[in-house]
Amino acid sequence: MRGTLLIPLLALALERTVAVDSVGHENAESFGGNEQPADAVDPFWANERTSLPMRRGAAARWFWPKGLAGNTHPGASWPHELVSVVAYSGAYPTGYGTQTVASRGAPASLREANYTDASDAASFAQLPYQKAAYGLANMQPSGTGMIQQYMNLLLTYPLVNGGDDDDSKSSGAPSRTLHALVAENAKPGLYQAVLGESDVLAEATVSPGLAVHRYSSVPSSPALQRVAVELSSAGLEVPSLRQALPCISAELRDGNAVHGSVCLPPPVGGVASDSEGSMYFAIVCVSATCTSDAFWPSDVAGLKRIDVDAKRIAQLGGRVGMTFSQQESSALAPIELRIGFCLQSPQCAADRAAASASSTFEEVADAAWRAWNDALSAVEILDDASAPGALRERRLFYTCLYHALKKPVDLTGVVPDAWTANGKGYAADFSTLWDQYKTTLPLVLTFYPSTAQHILEGLAALQERFGFFPTAYTLDKGFQRFASQAIALAHHTLADGLARGYSMDWEAVLASMLKTFEDTPEGRNFTHHGSTPPLLTHTLDLAGGAAAAAQVALHVHNESLASSLLALAENARNAFDSHTCVLRNDSQSVYYEGTYMTYSFRLLPDMESRIALCGSEDRFVKLLDKFFGMGKDEESPFASARFVRSLPIVPVPTDPPAWVGKRIARGYAEHSFEGLDNEPDMETPYAYAYAKQASKLADLLRAIKTFSFSPGPGGEAGNDDSGGMSAWFVWASLGLFPVAGQPVVLIGVPSFENVTLRVVSLEPLSASSPPALLRVTRTGRGRYVQRATLNGHDLSGRAWLWTKEVHRGGVLVIEMGLLPSSEWGMQEAPPSFKDVDDLKRGAV
Repeated sequence: MRGTLLIPLLALALERTVAVDSVGHENAESFGGNEQPADAVDPFWANERTSLPMRRGAAARWFWPKGLAGNTHPGASWPHELVSVVAYSGAYPTGYGTQTVASRGAPASLREANYTDASDAASFAQLPYQKAAYGLANMQPSGTGMIQQYMNLLLTYPLVNGGDDDDSKSSGAPSRTLHALVAENAKPGLYQAVLGESDVLAEATVSPGLAVHRYSSVPSSPALQRVAVELSSAGLEVPSLRQALPCISAELRDGNAVHGSVCLPPPVGGVASDSEGSMYFAIVCVSATCTSDAFWPSDVAGLKRIDVDAKRIAQLGGRVGMTFSQQESSALAPIELRIGFCLQSPQCAADRAAASASSTFEEVADAAWRAWNDALSAVEILDDASAPGALRERRLFYTCLYHALKKPVDLTGVVPDAWTANGKGYAADFSTLWDQYKTTLPLVLTFYPSTAQHILEGLAALQERFGFFPTAYTLDKGFQRFASQAIALAHHTLADGLARGYSMDWEAVLASMLKTFEDTPEGRNFTHHGSTPPLLTHTLDLAGGAAAAAQVALHVHNESLASSLLALAENARNAFDSHTCVLRNDSQSVYYEGTYMTYSFRLLPDMESRIALCGSEDRFVKLLDKFFGMGKDEESPFASARFVRSLPIVPVPTDPPAWVGKRIARGYAEHSFEGLDNEPDMETPYAYAYAKQASKLADLLRAIKTFSFSPGPGGEAGNDDSGGMSAWFVWASLGLFPVAGQPVVLIGVPSFENVTLRVVSLEPLSASSPPALLRVTRTGRGRYVQRATLNGHDLSGRAWLWTKEVHRGGVLVIEMGLLPSSEWGMQEAPPSFKDVDDLKRGAV
């Protein structure tokens, strides 16, 4: 950017920011004078390489095996909606930012040189981020990893000085320029940045099914007369993660619009049959003198309609698009594009493009902000934000809640009729259920009844469409790439819906659940042979799935089947070595993203029997202490010198240097907790609750919240896992933790003194059902729970609640103290589900 234009550009950005910031804040009094929840959000949180406090004590013992970046993006979005917009550089994995693929260690930049030996790592870790973008793209993953489906459709970018160079003149396609991002600003529902070298302010906002892109020039800068729309864009700029669209159809309409469709890309490495059909779009330029010019490149420039397949797109140079122009006399006016998207029909896309036609950009952005504020207000923090540390905790909490509510996406009413069961709900971006089922989906089920109902119906619809419950669904049919992760996870989520009173055809749901045990190879192995080698973690998945199905069987009054399913769930013990008391560690066993120890402390339906495998509770606790670094030997602040904590930047080449593999092997050999750097063991800290060790659970939760989460762009230990990690922080901060697939909520240590939760009521659910209010109050000083009462009744040391108790609302008072209590959590362990009577205690 030219220095003489810096001040006017920043002034324009500030003017636009103030215009959008000035709405939606008149109700601050409802939050005790504190800022509104949406104003507490930092959209830039966890966008960059991990940068957290130096780990000490137990945390120094943890090995962070995965990529050290949260992989979120700050783009404009709407809660649980498909359409999002980011400043697109093509970086991994969202399309935003600078990083390339990093499944281990801190990511290198997409444009940094590679290194070949460990001695270079420290200098590379200090290289500054230079964020840049071509323009704005639509639909991104957030907080994911190598899911192989990255969307980023219909890239738009300004064409300054005509957008022509020698290459573009010869091909007829405009040149793309990577601009430095200057003066970035974001809030829920809005993104703004100056595209430096173009002297253009790029802005984006959204509403359901609609993306709004606005580009503005400034006085004394080159006139902005044209904006390009690259219809063929998809995927990332990382060479191994580029995606090609199978087909494009588009037609110029009405002088200022283009309507069409793109065939959704198959996942990276997939085949054309993995495509999930067409995404219809309608683009309208709403600027006063704007017109739709022509398609490009030159071979299609004279056409009013194009229909091209993958082969033809490649023949055209791989880039196909069109331009919008405005008259030179209006060159200082913004060029604003409204892009409607729909999977159902062209008319649906056109309707979405026109839905906010009477609203200004600022009004659309305000509506998005309000939608986010309403969603975030499901949790009302009443603490005085002026107290020491309170504002930090409040902002980090709402930031994590915001990122936890991006996925999955609710597609109800905008997909082909054939996809849904009788027009009911549909959802996507389960990317993946393995990441979401323990924390993210229970969060939605607890607080957001309309979206949750559609997700439950969507899971049922997926089973009906494909004959099984996929472990992941990212608007493609390449399910098998996730087969090694897990199985029967949808069973847990459906049971969680039942425990919260959601309405489904539970007879049909049960029949679908049973097919997993009857019609899949792993299910049959589990049912008839008792385990699922070599993937023994799937034995644990299926045990949880069987217990979940047992709850549904009980609900439909089939106690005999419920009893049989609970007996089947006891097969979980077959995955364990009876001598070591942990999962089997032999040459035949394979563990996804971890070791046998990573999975040895999962929360099973019958934890009493699992602990009994150790011979004594004391032995189980000692194993937990070693795994989490909670033993005295590991608590030294100098412990980090003895352990492999994580990797530095991992180089881009497909075949990394040998030292990288050796470092990974050494880290895994520690068999330690992954410290919320990854999802496989995120629930395992709560195993201490089943061993009646509430004080150790409190210490461990405090360490995780301190060393694995922090404000700022590097504030997360690893990949956010589609909101799974940020949802974990939300639950931990509330002092509650739902056990996936079981009607139980564990009590931890709340971060706030007074919080009101607007939870789904157990009354018959409808779209207008009022929430139940659960007030969680923390009294006293200190980090250890002493006692708790629910609606005035002493829990008598019971450090857990039935899910139905939470959803009836009331007041939960948690009394804290400076020293561990000799009674809290020591009297009654959370329930184990051995027989039907155990299920009846927790049933709605």
